[in-house]
Amino acid sequence: MAKMLSNPPKETVSCMAFNTEWEWLLLVASWDKTVSAYMVDSTMRIGQTIGHKGAVLACCWGKSLNAFSAGVDGTIWKRNYALNWGVDSNPSELFGTHDDAIISLAYSKTHDFVVSGSSDRTVRVWDAGSDKRNPSKPLFTIKSQCGVDSLDVLGDRLVVAGEKEINVYDLRMLVTPYYFLKNEITLQKRPRVTKMMTQGEGCALASVEGRVEIRYFNDKSKNYSFKATRREAASGDSPPEISPVNAIAFNPKHGTLVTGSSNGSIMSWNQSAKVRLATLVSPATSQNNVAPVSALAFNHTGTHLAIATGDTFDNAAPPFALSPPASLPKTQIIIRPVLLAESSRQS
Repeated sequence: MAKMLSNPPKETVSCMAFNTEWEWLLLVASWDKTVSAYMVDSTMRIGQTIGHKGAVLACCWGKSLNAFSAGVDGTIWKRNYALNWGVDSNPSELFGTHDDAIISLAYSKTHDFVVSGSSDRTVRVWDAGSDKRNPSKPLFTIKSQCGVDSLDVLGDRLVVAGEKEINVYDLRMLVTPYYFLKNEITLQKRPRVTKMMTQGEGCALASVEGRVEIRYFNDKSKNYSFKATRREAASGDSPPEISPVNAIAFNPKHGTLVTGSSNGSIMSWNQSAKVRLATLVSPATSQNNVAPVSALAFNHTGTHLAIATGDTFDNAAPPFALSPPASLPKTQIIIRPVLLAESSRQS
């Protein structure tokens, strides 16, 4: 049975990450400038960090109970929950900085690195165990020509997506990317989120145009894109019905993909067979008023899916509007069991 977490953030959830050692420990970053940790089996918040001066856009777990977060203020903060379990205060430390907003953050368990991507057109690699400097200095800085929209890490591989390019780096040798695509991404809009497949053979990219692109690093013939929440109009003169895909996640056990969109729909896909497995949540209708999905995360066993819903800024009021919209979707975090038929390639 699905559970709803107590004391969710006051504003939209931008990112969520389950701890890879503590199965029920969930880290949540929000636009309300906070980072919260929850024990989802009890639905209770066990700690909240208030250190950022702006919206927190990314978060990840490092080794054990070290948590990292980053956002529009260009700072990365580190907190050790082993030392501050259950404390709602600001015991975190400034870990690193960029010259502009930090869009994405990922942790390499293989190398004990934290990798950050920023609007300053750089990707920076940090020693996650460093406590000698405050803030730390990056081990390596990668300059991007096209900007950084999203990144992800798995094993030795780092994938960086921006505009019409994908670059894949070997974390053991960061001087040049060993896989490079320019002007080959079929998405018409910049990717909103990028995630590596569970075996590292490729990645998925999602966009505001309602499409998802699947990319394999060693076999371009298998690359394709599909309409996750995009339906073409019956008449050629009418615009298509589009809902942005805001979140994607790969099931760590089965390797299948889940997408979450602004129309509230959540769907699972077997990306290898190019088929939809199931609709976990149906799109919003006049009878089914579900909230937009802003973030998704699987626990490390792939048995439960964390779903964050709330305002995804698709229908924002004009900049000089006299009053805000009458009502905005309420921020909620739901923990949902994953059925075998919704996630297994053999189902």
